[in-house]
Amino acid sequence: MGVNRDHIEQILTDDNVKAAIHTLKERKAESGITRIISIERLDYVKGPLEKIQAFGEFLAEYPEFRGKIELVNVCTPPSQGMTIYDEIRDQVNQAVGEINGKYATMNWTPIQYFYRALPFEEVVKHYALSDIAWITPLRDGLNLVAKEYIATHGLLETAGVLVLSEFAGASVELPYAILTNPYDRKSMKDALLKALVMEPGEAQVRARRLYEHIEHYDIHYWGRDFVKELEKSGKRP
Repeated sequence: MGVNRDHIEQILTDDNVKAAIHTLKERKAESGITRIISIERLDYVKGPLEKIQAFGEFLAEYPEFRGKIELVNVCTPPSQGMTIYDEIRDQVNQAVGEINGKYATMNWTPIQYFYRALPFEEVVKHYALSDIAWITPLRDGLNLVAKEYIATHGLLETAGVLVLSEFAGASVELPYAILTNPYDRKSMKDALLKALVMEPGEAQVRARRLYEHIEHYDIHYWGRDFVKELEKSGKRP
C-alpha cells in the first residue's frame, strides 16, 4: 500500500505550515542538533523499549554525540481499556526517564517523548524537521510511517535518511534505506551511526531513489491495481 503523497504535499504548501517549518528549522540550525524521529503505536511488536534502550547504549558508547543529537519519540497510546500494554508503557517511561536523567544538561535533553496521538499536520512537521527517521518494529506488515517520512523529504527536496527494520514489510520495497535488525542492539547502534556520519552526497542519492519509488507506487497506484485484480477475479469461472 502506498501513501497519499498529494495530501502530504497539500499540508506542506499551506502557508501557516510553511512558516512554522521555516521558523523551527532556523531554531534547529542555531542549535546544531541532529534530530532523529521515531513514530509508532505503543505495542510490543513495534519495539519501542528496544529502541530506547539502544539509544541509551549509543550515548554511552559514543559520548562525542552527546549534546549533538536528540531522539523525538512519538508513541500513540493504545485504545482505552487495553491494560495489556500498561507494563510496556511503564517500562518505556522508566527507560526514557533514566536516559534523560543520566545525560540531560541545562541546554539539551536526549529524548523528547510524546505519549499521545498527534494531528497528521503536526506529524508532517516533525518529519520535515528530522534529519533521520529511526523506524524499528520487531515485526510489521508494512509501515506507512517510513513512507510518509520519505514522501515529506522528497517533496521538500531534502535528504532525510531512513533507518528501517528489516522485519518491516516496507523494507523489501525500500532498498536504499539503512536496514537494521531490531533484535540486535549492535545492529541498531551501527545503523544509527551510519546514518549520522553519512556523507551528504550519499544521503541525497538514497533519498532521491526512495522518493522515486514512493512517488510512483502511491495510494492511487495501489487503488487502481487492487480494482484491476478484483475485476480479473470476477471474470474467472
